[in-house]
Amino acid sequence: MKRSFYKTPVPYLVIDNFFDEDTLNDIYAEIKQLKDRYHQGVIRRDGVEQVDKSYKLNTNIWLDVEFEGRRNDSSILKGLRKCWFNNENMEFLREHNNPFFGFVTESNDDRTLLSRYVDGDFYTWHQDAIGDPIIYTLNIFLSENQMFTGGDFTLERNGVSKTIEFKTNRAVLFPSRTKHNVSKVELYDGVYEHGRFTIQNWASIHK
Repeated sequence: MKRSFYKTPVPYLVIDNFFDEDTLNDIYAEIKQLKDRYHQGVIRRDGVEQVDKSYKLNTNIWLDVEFEGRRNDSSILKGLRKCWFNNENMEFLREHNNPFFGFVTESNDDRTLLSRYVDGDFYTWHQDAIGDPIIYTLNIFLSENQMFTGGDFTLERNGVSKTIEFKTNRAVLFPSRTKHNVSKVELYDGVYEHGRFTIQNWASIHK
């Protein structure tokens, strides 16, 4: 792993080579197995989940639901435990002595979404976890054989923005209430595994 900490426009962490090679190969195999399990992406507006393709256009799988009662069957969920929720990463966050990272190390609950973006897909400016006790978003970029342009990820706060280029096996950790978006994807072909995939992991503190 290569970790880089930034302070603008919000405190955020970029981790390259997030998954080790064996874990990554297992995750790509699982993504292929889940090909027919996606649902149209929804947003929550006034407490109601709804489809708005002018605001969010992608497809998703809630992995906690897909693997309910059998989390150890999921290479993605196991990979997160192995490569993210470990002493080395938590110690790195503590050493930076940032209040936001302090909350991360104290989290005790999480949920995970697998998202797929194909040609024309995007996600406009939004914030995660409005009204929810979620404290951070971990967004992991994946594509087994990247055959698209776009799909870059931008954070924004108080008129200051930072675009983070899509790079496979790159993760971005940021406060969930930060405004962010995904630029429109232009896919070169229709091959499933060539699309833009992301794993979103949200954590919270429940007392």
